[in-house]
Amino acid sequence: MFPFPINPILLKYGLPILIVISIMGFGYRTAYNHGKLAAHEACIAETEHLVKQIHERITQVESNLDKLADVATVQQERLSKDIQQILERVKAKPITVIKNGKCVPSQNFVEGLNEAIRRANDK
Repeated sequence: MFPFPINPILLKYGLPILIVISIMGFGYRTAYNHGKLAAHEACIAETEHLVKQIHERITQVESNLDKLADVATVQQERLSKDIQQILERVKAKPITVIKNGKCVPSQNFVEGLNEAIRRANDK
């Protein structure tokens, strides 16, 4: 039947040994897949956590930028009002006067200019 002699122990225990090896291989494969899936799920959970943190930080930065834009708008409006007030004061008074045959800035213009410089330096 076989071209080589087969050990009687191999004939008696060969099939059970193959079954045990198959079961062990299946168990190893199942354990490996379970570990792999568990690690994959842990990685997904960690990534979702990091993405959530990043989105929270982005939302916080956007909120801060909105607040900063509002402050800048208010400051721009204040500056525009200050400039408008200075221009109204200057328009009502002469800018230059003639002294000794020369055209020189008037005292009101010099005071207005100095006031504008003081306000700019204060802010």
